[in-house]
Amino acid sequence: LSKAGDEELTGIGNYVIPLYGAKEDTVKFVIWGLDSGDYPTEEERKALFPAGLSSFGGFNGTNYDFIHYDQIQWYLETSKLLQTCNDGQLVPGLMAFHIPLQESYTAWINRDGLEWTGSKYDPVCASAYNSGLFEVLRNRGDIKAVVNGHDHINDFMVNYCGIKLCYASTLTTTTYN
Repeated sequence: LSKAGDEELTGIGNYVIPLYGAKEDTVKFVIWGLDSGDYPTEEERKALFPAGLSSFGGFNGTNYDFIHYDQIQWYLETSKLLQTCNDGQLVPGLMAFHIPLQESYTAWINRDGLEWTGSKYDPVCASAYNSGLFEVLRNRGDIKAVVNGHDHINDFMVNYCGIKLCYASTLTTTTYN
């Protein structure tokens, strides 16, 4: 079901999959795919961290890429279009991409008193740069869950600010062997 997506956007896996209700003209739920890349370019690193790549406590491998602004703008525009086509109602959805957001770490260390389940065996390997996607999702209000992989033996979910931040773990704990 995944698609290459718009060639004008950063990455190659940015797409939306609508799930329809009984009437095929009514979108009831949306699955969003975003390409979180692998590593920022050298030019991006210099622009984002002029004094060198910084690290944020709790992260490991912070040289990883991030969701870029054009991808965030595409999400917002597409989400608003879906809302317009849905008689002004937000269309709930799930968003999936490989590299987790910094908020996955923040949610885990602040999980007491929140809805959570699962285990964290790997460090959260998010980008050192936070492009603000989580805040955009929180403010927009249509994304109910964000699912990541990347840290292969993490298998947890924390409901953080109304969005379930989830890890989809591997099928085996021998991933690194």
